[in-house]
Amino acid sequence: MKKIMIITGDVNDGDYVTSETIIGGKDFLSLSNEEFEKVKLIYSVLRNSDGWTENTNLYLLHKEEFVSKSITEDDLEMFEDRLPCGENGCGIHRIESIRILTVTEEETL
Repeated sequence: MKKIMIITGDVNDGDYVTSETIIGGKDFLSLSNEEFEKVKLIYSVLRNSDGWTENTNLYLLHKEEFVSKSITEDDLEMFEDRLPCGENGCGIHRIESIRILTVTEEETL
């Protein structure tokens, strides 16, 4: 059984983009189960945020909350690497949703 994390982000007030990451996979693009636990902690802080700009240092913006949850700057960088990008590599300014899909069957056509 495979789990896939799907992040939907808002690039420009209603222009949505998504990214997909396998959880527990073996390749370098996958998230380990431990990294996924960090993602959940980071999102618990950010989902109550008003949003941010592409150049916002999220760690400094929420440092007290991150430190209290044992989230490091490296953890946040790992999280940011999984966020979707818009055209020309433009970053998102708000996370619309993070969904986890459990795939029980896969068929290649």
